[in-house]
Amino acid sequence: MGVSVLSELQGEMAFRIAGRPSSARLSDVPVAVAADETAVHVLVAALHYRCRLGTTSEVGDHWLVTLPVLTSTSHDDVEPMVFRSRSGGAPRG
Repeated sequence: MGVSVLSELQGEMAFRIAGRPSSARLSDVPVAVAADETAVHVLVAALHYRCRLGTTSEVGDHWLVTLPVLTSTSHDDVEPMVFRSRSGGAPRG
């Protein structure tokens, strides 16, 4: 399973992904699929993690899922996205 930490350049993309139905979230997001097809990563992201499914627990009306990291890749040419305000501030980028 792939986990991507979006970069400071991808603020607009983050809001588009968050506001869509789950079936359309990645419809126009540039991604790369691992050669063995076990992970999908968002291109231009600051960090990529390759994970496996760990434990799952039902917590109220949600699921808590752990994803132990198998490998990670950092892209030093971009910074991770950071939200500067909890009062609705937009990310940099």
